[in-house]
Amino acid sequence: MDILAYSDVPASFHDYKREDLDLILYLGDLTISDLPSWSIPIVGVYGNHDPLNPKFLDEDPELHNAHLEIVNIKGVNILGYEGALKYKPSGPRLWTEQDARRDLEPFLDKHIDIFITHSPPLSFGLNDEIHNGSHALEEFILKNQPKYHFCGHTHKSQSLTIGKTKAFNILGLERYKLHDFDQS
Repeated sequence: MDILAYSDVPASFHDYKREDLDLILYLGDLTISDLPSWSIPIVGVYGNHDPLNPKFLDEDPELHNAHLEIVNIKGVNILGYEGALKYKPSGPRLWTEQDARRDLEPFLDKHIDIFITHSPPLSFGLNDEIHNGSHALEEFILKNQPKYHFCGHTHKSQSLTIGKTKAFNILGLERYKLHDFDQS
């Protein structure tokens, strides 16, 4: 499965051909105009800076809002969690560790291939007030063990392994070939 993961910083799709891709993962803090108008599934979550309205992930048949929903694309189960760990008293799509644990608990026993979030798990956090990593997201990844995790928010591109999960923090637009899901 060929995917593009997209988060936080607008980037050009000119170097990519629609026919070479199976899926786009939208990880938040961009606008609908930043997404290509290709006939290709886009699965995403909103970031902490996405406007509350319009809810563009909910208004187009090619766009799938994965926040607390398992979206199946070509046999691959994708679960998402939107927003960011609370770093100020109020704001859209901010949550606490307790909120995340409660929200994700029903999915602990579900088969998840790809877990997408805007906010990073603890291992990717920058230890600053705004971009701290979440204990609750890391705990979910360690317990559920999806094959892949993609996140944004930190404005830093990096990868690591959390338990058995290959995890990627995305900045801008990054392409991945996920061989685990290739059809024979």
